[in-house]
Amino acid sequence: MARDTLRMAFALDPVAAQGGALLAAVGWFEALLIGPLGTSVAVIAIAGIGFRMLTGDASVRNGLRVVVGVFILFGAPLIARGLTALAQSDEGTTIVTQPLSPSPQTRPTNPIGFDPYAGAAMPNSQ
Repeated sequence: MARDTLRMAFALDPVAAQGGALLAAVGWFEALLIGPLGTSVAVIAIAGIGFRMLTGDASVRNGLRVVVGVFILFGAPLIARGLTALAQSDEGTTIVTQPLSPSPQTRPTNPIGFDPYAGAAMPNSQ
C-alpha cells in the first residue's frame, strides 16, 4: 500500500520521477519561500520595519536592507536562471569592441599673468 502511494507521488512530481530527491526538496523549498507563506512573511517584515521606521526605532538603512532582501528573495529564480545561462553560454563567442574615439585636442595655454577672475569681485569704478 505504501509502495503504491510512493509510486503515485513520484508519478505526479516529474522532478522526483527523474531520481532527483534533492532537486525535489529544493523545488519544494523554493515553492515554500516564493509561495503564499513567503509572501505573507515578506509583507509582515516590510510592515514591521515600516512601523519601526515611523516610530523612529529603526533607521532608513535597516528599512532598505529589508526591502532589498525581499527583492532578492523573490528575484532569486530569475537571478539563478540568468547565472545558469551565463555559465552555459557559448565559449566561442567573441566580444566586438568599438575603437576609442580620438582624444580631444588640448586647449591653448593662457598667456603668463592671465587671470580670468581678475576684477570679478571688484566693483567697477567708472
